[in-house]
Amino acid sequence: MTDFADLRRAILADPDDDQVRLVFADLVEEQGEPERAEFLRLQVRMAGAPEWSPGFAALRRRERELIVANGRSWRAGLARFPGIEWGPFIRGFIGGVEARRWPDFLASADAIFAREPVQHLEIRFYLFPMLAEMESAEVLSRLAGLDLRLITLQSGDVAELLRSPHLSRLRELSLGRDQLTDAAGVEIFGSPVLGKLRKLKVGGNRFTHVSLGELARGTRPVLESLNLSNNPLGLPGVAALVAAKNLDRLSALDLSGCEIGDEGVEMLTGAGWVPNLRILDLTNNRIGEHGAAFLAGAESLSGIVRLDMRYNRVPIAGRDGLIKRFGERVWIGG
Repeated sequence: MTDFADLRRAILADPDDDQVRLVFADLVEEQGEPERAEFLRLQVRMAGAPEWSPGFAALRRRERELIVANGRSWRAGLARFPGIEWGPFIRGFIGGVEARRWPDFLASADAIFAREPVQHLEIRFYLFPMLAEMESAEVLSRLAGLDLRLITLQSGDVAELLRSPHLSRLRELSLGRDQLTDAAGVEIFGSPVLGKLRKLKVGGNRFTHVSLGELARGTRPVLESLNLSNNPLGLPGVAALVAAKNLDRLSALDLSGCEIGDEGVEMLTGAGWVPNLRILDLTNNRIGEHGAAFLAGAESLSGIVRLDMRYNRVPIAGRDGLIKRFGERVWIGG
């Protein structure tokens, strides 16, 4: 009979194989841990379903109940490493770590990968010359997610890092609050190394239409979630987004604080990929009555399940129109 050790080795060897995780869940249940088995199956199911799908909220509530009741005991046997904090459960196992600095992660990487199917890394503090060291580190090839939002980076360094062939497995990338310029943006949106990205968060930078112009070449064909919040896109940036190709899988778009105004809203809703959107954040964009009316009448937004319109300039009539069209799916604020 297959034992725990064999299955854990199989999961560590191929973290993307959910079938092995489900077999592990069956064995866990046979050994008298029904809630652990339920949790494994539940998270695998959630990973394969969008958050707006029917019943997802109930799954999220049950996930929270199981973590509150059992999370501490499930984490009790985790090893401790200097400068490392274990991250959240992903598809039933610890799926990521938070490293104080890059050398902390590098020093313990082999031991971490030997214990849990970790695929996501968040680094909290910058340590020069971290990016130069990261670029050539083969250990990056084991990551599916990289979060550098909490550290201050320079555009040239980011551009250099993102040329590393070891990042070719990345499906999620977060770079924010760095005031990165288009020198980095062109690399982020145009790099063939990042061709598998599904989620990209680059809020709080200085990207313009120059960066987004790379999307017109169809460089992000599998992108599902894009956060461009608090970048000075303006109308030229919206025009670049509208011209983007191969964004048919994009379902979540955050344009909060991007200075698009009423004209930008009208332009955006004409993009060929907009009918596939389910979540659209237009918070704090100086949108007024005309923009609200256009959103309320846009056929391309029929699939929207959440529209965030807080902190705009929408008058009472415009608010009424949005509520009539979207009901509880629109967030307007006071």
